[in-house]
Amino acid sequence: PLVYLTPWVLQIWLGQVPEFSVVFLQLTLGIALIRSIHGPIDTIFKAIGELKYYQIIEGIVLALPLSLGYIVLKHGAPYASVFICCIVMEIINLIAILLLAKRIADFNSHAYTKQVLIPACACIACAGVGYYFSELTSTLYAHIAASIICIALSSCLWWFLMMGAEERKSIIKLLRRN
Repeated sequence: PLVYLTPWVLQIWLGQVPEFSVVFLQLTLGIALIRSIHGPIDTIFKAIGELKYYQIIEGIVLALPLSLGYIVLKHGAPYASVFICCIVMEIINLIAILLLAKRIADFNSHAYTKQVLIPACACIACAGVGYYFSELTSTLYAHIAASIICIALSSCLWWFLMMGAEERKSIIKLLRRN
């Protein structure tokens, strides 16, 4: 919801919204979303003490947006293309560390993709649908209603796709105690 409420949030927060700040914030949130998927995989390398190749790959891949950004800006691309370069490099980095984890730690990247990445992409797609519908109107109330619907749909997808039966039972049990 923050992605498609960005103009209103920035308007409330800043008063006068700078020219590219809406797009920059939305793309930064995309980068943060992709980066958040790295955490559990990063922990694998730290837990087994195999940081050498992980750090080399991560350092090289994440340093590339600086030079790529310079090149695309030098050729007249819009400013937002630097953020697009960062998103592409984050995706490449995720794929690279998944492959490295499979090789070094015997990590089941197929299961991770099936149980984490695909359901997460489904939730993101659901949010994208909410964004599409919110663009059909220009009122803040319609955007807030679309946000609530998007959160409800994403929560349902998360509940049924991202969580296993045991996790759902644990949460229900926890909620019943309170």
